[in-house]
Amino acid sequence: HNTMTKRKNPDDDDSIQVVKIDWKPKTIAQLKLECNERGIDTDGVKLKREFIKLLEDDEIRKASVTVVNSTDFDLNLPRNGLELISTSANGRSKYKTKPKSILANQSIQFGLAIGYQTFRLKIKKKGLMFRNEGKKQEEDNEGYTKKRVVKVELGGKYEIVLDDTNPSLTYQQCNVVSRTIMDCIDDEIPYMEQVWELVIKKLPEIVGNRSKEQLKEVFELERKPWIYWYKPPHLFEPSRKGIIPTDCPYKVEVYWRALDRLVGGLVDIHTFCMRFHSKGKVYGIKCTNWGKHKIVYEPPNLSKQNFLETIEKLFSNFKGPKESEFTHLDNSHDYLHEWSSIEILVFSPILWSARTHKYFSRQKRTEIFTFLLVNKRLKIRLNRDVLQHLFEFLVTGEPWGVRFRLHQKGGHENGKLEEPKRIEPTLEQKALVEGFNNLVGMGRVNEFSDAGDGATPCKATEEIQNARTHFNCSSAPYSLLLHPLYFRGSIY
Repeated sequence: HNTMTKRKNPDDDDSIQVVKIDWKPKTIAQLKLECNERGIDTDGVKLKREFIKLLEDDEIRKASVTVVNSTDFDLNLPRNGLELISTSANGRSKYKTKPKSILANQSIQFGLAIGYQTFRLKIKKKGLMFRNEGKKQEEDNEGYTKKRVVKVELGGKYEIVLDDTNPSLTYQQCNVVSRTIMDCIDDEIPYMEQVWELVIKKLPEIVGNRSKEQLKEVFELERKPWIYWYKPPHLFEPSRKGIIPTDCPYKVEVYWRALDRLVGGLVDIHTFCMRFHSKGKVYGIKCTNWGKHKIVYEPPNLSKQNFLETIEKLFSNFKGPKESEFTHLDNSHDYLHEWSSIEILVFSPILWSARTHKYFSRQKRTEIFTFLLVNKRLKIRLNRDVLQHLFEFLVTGEPWGVRFRLHQKGGHENGKLEEPKRIEPTLEQKALVEGFNNLVGMGRVNEFSDAGDGATPCKATEEIQNARTHFNCSSAPYSLLLHPLYFRGSIY
């Protein structure tokens, strides 16, 4: 028993340093005395190898640090674990370990690499801190506040606690914030600062006393599939029959979405909408992650067609339900050429009723409530039909609701589909989607995207290139992880 081993790099099983320790000339009494001098209890230990094991463990303990996680957070992912940075005496050589996992209310030991002089531990998760370390909030060049960094010494013990001034958000809270940001993006809030102000206003139970800067500091956006952020619109029950109403204005929106898509290692995400108005206007809206911008345009060739007649004919042949979904699976190996989502929506004004009044603005609800109170006080009794006409007159122009929805969810038959449930399309559903593809001139994703594989551009792409006027060309406040799924705020 004349050697002991100490791990040079705790994350590398092959990195071992062998330290020569000569125990042979030592008697049991000498070993016991040495243990006592180091404060190691040897009661009940009789064998020489057990004394040696105690001394070896003590040597290893002196060449490591202990970290205690006193929080309810599991720090077990690369983005939130513990990172150890070892620096040589001249400062030129640095060694970083892979983020180390430490579960809630547990402790671990970090082995320190031999040959380095200074060591620092960093907490990658925001909103945590080392107890009694670094009271200042300044950040270093990697964005860590001093509360999240500690200079360690051999054999030291360090405790992780919640940052008392700005504690971490739970993963569930971060997801709620993410969904709220997604709603703002779909409403086309133009600036990210406005988005954060709305988040603070809408989520007081999560935000608490945090400032906008503090909330942004502890918010962590988790990469999730698009289906997680997708929230379909609620359908109202229209009093007017049919998919396309004949006695009121309407509009049809068709969305083509290419999401969670990597082409040659680059993100290539698109949301494209063609919006048809019953007044004979049509606008295209395109948003892409390239440059984070959105454009609105009037397609020159499509605008000249009698597209309303084509649309009404397409819907007249559809006898299915007013809301339905199906999955479209790409049988080829390159599923990236298929659209993640194609959605068809029909909108019309919502009529005031006991079931729909909640969709109207507070101002309109107050006006009608006041009208009813005044009539009651004056003892004026109007029949229900007269009141309904009055209410419709008062709320003219607001709001519009979805009266029809058909959604095709894309995927791959080899386990790539986000939702495992497979729903076969009917002939009517396939015909409706194909009809709008033909009307707009839409092809597969690689025929629409500028980052295609050399495929011939589809007619929809040529229409964008040939459009002489682009309206509302603007930057957008979203990131690659939060891409708009709807264009609810667009006035076109």
